[in-house]
Amino acid sequence: MTDAEVQSPEEGELSVEELMILAAGQTSGKLPFLVEKVGGFVGEVGPILTEFVGRPVIAELETTGSVPIGEALAQLGESGTYLMSFCKEWDGELLIWCETALLGQLVDTLLGTGSEKEAGQERTFTRLEARIIRQLGAKVLAQFGSALSEVRELEFSVTGLEEPNSESHEWGDDKDCFVINLLISKEDTSGRLVMVLPFSTFDTDHEKLASEPEAPPENRSETWHLEMSETLSHTGVKLKAVLGSTQVPLSSALSWREGSTLTLGSGSSAEVQVFCGDHSVFKAVPGRRTSGALALRITSDVELERIAE
Repeated sequence: MTDAEVQSPEEGELSVEELMILAAGQTSGKLPFLVEKVGGFVGEVGPILTEFVGRPVIAELETTGSVPIGEALAQLGESGTYLMSFCKEWDGELLIWCETALLGQLVDTLLGTGSEKEAGQERTFTRLEARIIRQLGAKVLAQFGSALSEVRELEFSVTGLEEPNSESHEWGDDKDCFVINLLISKEDTSGRLVMVLPFSTFDTDHEKLASEPEAPPENRSETWHLEMSETLSHTGVKLKAVLGSTQVPLSSALSWREGSTLTLGSGSSAEVQVFCGDHSVFKAVPGRRTSGALALRITSDVELERIAE
């Protein structure tokens, strides 16, 4: 056996099935479908916060990635507030962490108050403020669930303002998680908001979240035009032919009875105007088919744009 044919004992002993499992494990941290949906979700966080507190708030996506839970939690820092959530459909937990100073600013803006804490003091929240934070978290989580509606209908409930239970199997330090880092800015205040989603939580839909999102059409405007043309081609329009018009004294109109004759001032072979709604779309000459049915022969260009209106 040449050097080129030498294999490590470990690789040589692996079956095809085991090699496939190994390869899947090396790519399990890549979640392109989830990453794309997170981008759309973050775009809605700013408007949600703005509507909630009544002042302009901007949310920007800084990073996303898959890391061990222990590493993710260690990067959160001590000056933050934890908000735990449970997803019924996934039967798992999700964590939102936000810098306490930023969260306090959002709450104060909503209530129209200012914190009485001096600089350097730890911010604490009253029962009313904690309730507001839970409501705010619920709105953000509802939008997150909406962003993933293509996967399944998800409902997140806020379970409390507390740190995750490090002793639970789900939050073990060596378990993997997906992290979403946002920068939240309100006027002259900014801070971090982080969402931590254990892999075990979305294990049911891992395959879908790890799939490649469908590529958008190369020319969306052209695609839209074709789709709209196809839809409109089956749409019915009402046409009316005006044989002529005349003007009569009101006294004459009041004397009309069944059998009265009106003179329109045009011959039987004269062109008539054909209308679609209030728009004149073409001229035509009236006549009859061999079956005896009335018909019109178009004698002018057709104004298609007016039919579309």
